[in-house]
Amino acid sequence: MKKKIMIIVDVILVIGIVIGAVFLIKYFKKEDVNSDSFITVTDISSYEEFFTKTSESPEGFKKILTESYNMSEEDAADVTEHPENWLAYNVLISVDNSNPFDIILKSVDYEKNESNDIFIQSEFYTIQKVSIHSPADSYFTVLVRDEEHELSDDEAIQMINSQNVYIKYFQYIDSYEANSDTEFFKAKVNFQ
Repeated sequence: MKKKIMIIVDVILVIGIVIGAVFLIKYFKKEDVNSDSFITVTDISSYEEFFTKTSESPEGFKKILTESYNMSEEDAADVTEHPENWLAYNVLISVDNSNPFDIILKSVDYEKNESNDIFIQSEFYTIQKVSIHSPADSYFTVLVRDEEHELSDDEAIQMINSQNVYIKYFQYIDSYEANSDTEFFKAKVNFQ
């Protein structure tokens, strides 16, 4: 009889530990991917003016490129010193917030490509609040390496469209700033 009671107690303990672990994992998880993609690319257009800006302040732009585009110092120098080897595009996105709360768009995440030829701006130019069921537009910039000068705009745009890009966001609660308690979410960008 004691043996049966001990087995029942052990089973209850194991079930309790499993349930507790699931709740702890959910509680401490700081980033979820929203499987319902509510962010759609509406346009990808050439952004030649980008290189005019980099030539006006090359040292300042090298810092921006290493920090906001996650480029190496060599790649950043190449953009400012040899802009003819690069193509720049603005990616316009439409955000139709399907969450049950207002959101703040925080940053752009993407899976780095093996060829290291595409660099996506990680920070938005401005902090943007998107209200519930109230579509808003935003954009980010993408740089594509083209040292051989053989990519057409269509080919470069096709390369951009093949990327796995996510928008990182958080719930707006009386502040445009995230803090240590902020729960972040990700939504996959839907390239059409």
